[in-house]
Amino acid sequence: MRVSTPLVAAATLLAILIAIYGPGIGKGFVKDDVVWVGANHVTSWSDVRALLFRTDGFYRPVVAATFALDRAVYGLAPFGFGVTNLILLLLGACALAYVATSLGLRTTTAVVVAGVWALNFHAVNMAVLWLSGRTALCVVIAACLAAAALVRGKPMTAGVAALMAMLAKEEAVMLPFILSGWASVLAGERTPSRAREVIRLTWPAWFALAVYFALRAQTAAMTPMTAPDAYRFVLSPVALTANALEYVDRACTFSVIVLIVAHLIAWHRPAMTPAIKRVLVLGAIWFAGTFALTVFVPTRSSLYALLPSAAPALLAGFLLQQLWDASQPLGHRRLVAAAVILPMLLLPVYWSRNSRWIEIAELSTETFGAIQRVAREHPDADRLVFRDDRSSRRSLANAYDQLLPEAVRLAAGREIRAEIDTGQTAHGGAPRIVLEHGRIRVD
Repeated sequence: MRVSTPLVAAATLLAILIAIYGPGIGKGFVKDDVVWVGANHVTSWSDVRALLFRTDGFYRPVVAATFALDRAVYGLAPFGFGVTNLILLLLGACALAYVATSLGLRTTTAVVVAGVWALNFHAVNMAVLWLSGRTALCVVIAACLAAAALVRGKPMTAGVAALMAMLAKEEAVMLPFILSGWASVLAGERTPSRAREVIRLTWPAWFALAVYFALRAQTAAMTPMTAPDAYRFVLSPVALTANALEYVDRACTFSVIVLIVAHLIAWHRPAMTPAIKRVLVLGAIWFAGTFALTVFVPTRSSLYALLPSAAPALLAGFLLQQLWDASQPLGHRRLVAAAVILPMLLLPVYWSRNSRWIEIAELSTETFGAIQRVAREHPDADRLVFRDDRSSRRSLANAYDQLLPEAVRLAAGREIRAEIDTGQTAHGGAPRIVLEHGRIRVD
């Protein structure tokens, strides 16, 4: 295999991901975006220090820092925020490829692993096109770096990366458990003193967990007992089973399809080698650990599947490398052609799935423009009435949910009371923003 092959594979994957998501990134601020952008406007060193302890219920200072940087560079121009999300996706793919090479896969196969993960129909589009979805991207990057550092015998690096993951998203608190499981599997191959090796490799991650909880305790971040109903754990067997099946589908189905197609093309049956058995155990630990908390959350979200989906992608990589090694040159050519052509043929499918996020983001940008126009033309206005049109997905309700007042405050740069016209609202001369047939106008 030529030295340039991994670079060609990486460049091809980059081009495909840009083709899929480039046209749709940074179209507007949707729902929680207005809170992230509005709350993380850093203008002094005290604001920088406050990022570590600021919370809106969730405690995610790493994500807050990324929004603060974007706000400082791009102001209220959403495209730059979207570019950041796309870059985070690419960094997540690189971090997963690093895990794959750490576990023994060749560099080109590691790029394939990154592609299987990044081309998943579920979770990825939400994480990239919804600016708030970067929470899931940040935790993938940090968690994968922690796993790779552990595999390479760098416990301090693993501990720092684990802390960054926890400060990005709550489910990362399971990382010390996951890394301990991985260390136990790996230590059994390296030394007879397994317990001592596990402690050596994972104590920094456990220390990071203690640091995380010490920091979190100084904030008003919600806990399982104080969380609103949408995030309060459920224990119903029916609900847990439904969640588990749904998440297995979102995290695993794409990897399974890739494997089936590849083996049909090469016409070869996979074999259970020691390396595949090992990654199967590691993947099972990762999968169970990364879903250990979110499976109990009643509100399902595709974002919860982004981190767990790294496990089936890794297993797919080992099986695909075995398939490649067992195939003849004709099979190699067929596999390479399929890897390039099939994602291109599926571009319309990806674009169609992206449209649900793009249309409400574009509506948000139009609404921001209307609010800013009202703020300029009516500098004394303290009230703004909105009329929504819920006959399609392109509605203010879908764009902002309950956060329309925060969107008005962010767009106007000052306090203006937002009211929804219910048909019985007394306008009293207040400016109106009307959504009708998918278009915004100012009355």
